[in-house]
Amino acid sequence: MLVSPRSSAGATTAARSPACSAARSPACCASPALLRRNRASSASRRGVLLSGAGVFLLPFTFGDEALAAEPSKSKRGLARYIRRKDTTSIDQYRSDVVEAKTQVGGLVELVKNDDYESGRKLLREGTFKTFRNSVRAIVTFRDLNKAPPVPIQDVFQPLETIDSLLLANYLLSEKEDEASKGELEETRAKIFDAIDTFQQVTQNLIEI
Repeated sequence: MLVSPRSSAGATTAARSPACSAARSPACCASPALLRRNRASSASRRGVLLSGAGVFLLPFTFGDEALAAEPSKSKRGLARYIRRKDTTSIDQYRSDVVEAKTQVGGLVELVKNDDYESGRKLLREGTFKTFRNSVRAIVTFRDLNKAPPVPIQDVFQPLETIDSLLLANYLLSEKEDEASKGELEETRAKIFDAIDTFQQVTQNLIEI
């Protein structure tokens, strides 16, 4: 008995994929490339959720440990910072730090008013966008002129402390139990201490 090519092809197709024909399951029929894209999309969504929790790097924190570990990098002169800010005057860098001191001083009133969200936003805008470069330029200038050293981390650590405590108090302020209120007061005092530390170390930094 002869079988037509068309009948044979139809029988083969039906035998090969009964499950996909019956349910059209995406898991069954999805290509490897589509599955990889789905996994990447899931990872991306997780990243968005984590960033939504308020955990953002400050613009001046990344990479300073590496510089501290390699002091020779700080002796290469001001050229790379001058190119970024288009100025050859150390006074411009000093002005940036003075402005940062003023902004951090303004955090006191925000903290007293429990406006922690605005405080964290303040540390991510304005002069703080170039604060890291300004501090490094002044540290380099001090080194070249044999001035007493001011470690970079002594400048940045109080700011990182302030930022983390602002976040802690923001979360505590949403709770109404007595224990949280007591912890809120303790953390507020620590913020004020960190602000004082920042003001002192930056004052030492700009006295050249």
